[in-house]
Amino acid sequence: MRIEFGADQAWPHPDHTILAGRVHEADILLGDVFTEVVWTPWLPEHIVGTRVGEPIIPHTVALRVEGIEAYQHSLEFLSSGMTGALKLIGAGQELLLAIDFSARDGRWHLAGERHDQLGT
Repeated sequence: MRIEFGADQAWPHPDHTILAGRVHEADILLGDVFTEVVWTPWLPEHIVGTRVGEPIIPHTVALRVEGIEAYQHSLEFLSSGMTGALKLIGAGQELLLAIDFSARDGRWHLAGERHDQLGT
């Protein structure tokens, strides 16, 4: 199952990165892995009811969700539509720290696949 998390801000730590944002698609669970960081531009006008363009500038990463926090509580998952912070480990953390989150002509988001804990 595809997962997607909109990125708003990142904080570096020696062995991980904290990324704040909002869940855009599916719930985010501990152990889920993001495989790409993508820039999606806003369109100059609405097309079919939306201003969200096609994703461009994909960067391959391997970032695993090691922790989730929302509203000052540690959680096992973050539901679709909720805001929170993810503790991420793995390859690609340097890309998160290089993002200009102040850009208002589009959005950065992470995408990946649901971690299947049951092996099915």
